[in-house]
Parts: sequence; C-alpha cells; structure tokens
Amino acid sequence: MFEEYPKQVILKDGQEAIFRLLRTTDFQALMDFFGRIPEEERWYAKHDLADEELVRSWVDHIDLERAVPVVAEVGERLVAQAVLHRRRYGCTSHIGRIRIMVDPQYRGKRLGTWIMFDIINLGVSLGLEKLEARFASGPEDAAIRGCRKLDFYEAATLPRYVKSLGGEYHDLVVMIKRLHAGWDDF
Repeated sequence: MFEEYPKQVILKDGQEAIFRLLRTTDFQALMDFFGRIPEEERWYAKHDLADEELVRSWVDHIDLERAVPVVAEVGERLVAQAVLHRRRYGCTSHIGRIRIMVDPQYRGKRLGTWIMFDIINLGVSLGLEKLEARFASGPEDAAIRGCRKLDFYEAATLPRYVKSLGGEYHDLVVMIKRLHAGWDDF
C-alpha cells in the first residue's frame, strides 16, 4: 500500500499535485506549511502546530504503524497534509482517525477532496472498518460539508464542547465513515 506513493492528481485549475508520505527531511517545509494556516484554524488541531520541537519529533520519528502522514506537494511546496491515526491494539484498533489541512491558496481546487479519497483508500488497504473525523461546528463547517459528500455521517454532537481562540463555545461534531473492502460505496 505505501509503495503506491508518490501519486499524481490534477487539481480543478489544472495544476499537478503529488501525494507522498512525509519524509524525515520535511521539517522546514512542514513548518512553512503550518505557518500559512491561519492561527484561528490551527487552534482546532490537537497539538500546537507552531511548536517546532513537537513538529521536529513527528518528522524525526515517523511510525507508519501508528500514524500515516501524507502530504501534497505542488512544485517544492507542501500545500496539504493528512494524517491517518490508528491504534495497534484494543477495542478501537479497527477505527482510523483522520485530520486534514489544506493551504488557504489551494482551497476550492478539489485538493481536500483528492486527499480525502486517498486517506479513505489507505484506510481500506489497511483493513480498517471505520474512519472518524472531529470538527468544531461553525469554524469547520466546510470540512463537515465535504465529509458528508463522501458519505461520512454525524455520529455525535457534543454541545458547546470546544472553545475558539477568542473563547467562544462551539459544538464538537464527530463524523464516521464506514469502510468496505472495495470502492463499491462510491
């Protein structure tokens, strides 16, 4: 499955993007990418994406059994990142957790859709049964709509569960996609 990388996709505007696995040499490119994501959006990530020490540890200790980081490149620039997290053991080892970020300059070009398709296919290849994504209602409504188009469903809503950078409460929406052994659900 990992040998399928790199992969080429053509964006809505005709540009070519290459999907590949994150490399140990990608630290500065990843920091530059995270720096182009508005702080208000980075706030909803699980970790502080401006923390160079943390990002360095991710890049230096890639463990594909735990997390599969896929990046999209246009030229030499990283323009999207997706991570498929999974557990090796336990009652949720059949579920992958995903998080995707797209450079603001590359939104509206179907890059998010393409990388989501790639992560779904990766989940199927890894034998996962479900994918889970979590979003803050309001600030991440575009991502929620995109997931719905790909047959994710709203499994739970936790009212007023997360706070914005400014202290405003938002619902946390948990979305699930059931995976099948093939692409017959598309």
